[in-house]
Amino acid sequence: MAAPVISGATTATATVGTAFSYQITASNSPTSYAVTSGTLPAGLSLNTTTGAISGTPTTAGTSTVTLTATNGGGTSSAFSLSLTVAKASQTINFGTLATKTVGDGAFTLSATSSSGGVVTFTSSNAQVATVAGNTVTIVGAGTTNIVAKQGGDANYNAAPDVTQVLTVNPAPVAPTITTQPQSQTVTAGSAVTFTVVASGTSPLSYQWKKGTVEIASATNAS
Repeated sequence: MAAPVISGATTATATVGTAFSYQITASNSPTSYAVTSGTLPAGLSLNTTTGAISGTPTTAGTSTVTLTATNGGGTSSAFSLSLTVAKASQTINFGTLATKTVGDGAFTLSATSSSGGVVTFTSSNAQVATVAGNTVTIVGAGTTNIVAKQGGDANYNAAPDVTQVLTVNPAPVAPTITTQPQSQTVTAGSAVTFTVVASGTSPLSYQWKKGTVEIASATNAS
């Protein structure tokens, strides 16, 4: 029986976090396979009976290993295989932000990345809100884009930024009567209309009174 001869692709590409498989192809019915030099990427292993290199790689980079196949007739010549593990993609989970009002206290942002890496935040309008770490401080009324970022590392590519709009409403202004109702002289039993003008944060509510007694259904400006 002749010794095995390994053939096939001399390079293969995998991705961090994604299942991978490479089958060593050899003639003359090998009964065992071996890595004789080099080290397989972390997370991958060789089945010495079937010749399958499989697993889920955990570290990006390139490794070159030397493989052999053996049968009753002997061992094959060394076969060089270059395995490249690419960085994985990742995403950010960052939900919508509740509307705030000037005067509200600082609040904490929450976001996660699929890689487990730390997410950072920025504010596009420091006149509305500032960000320090994951804490937002309200500065003024308006809108600002809060951007969540994860820059990646040795094993993960940078995640696409995720932007959420933060809306900050002005602080409410207490009602002020700017035009008082005018005194009127009418005939007893005749209808009369009084009008008041007020400013302040909408919606304003009204309640007319006769002396200290509330007038039923008199809840408009006139």
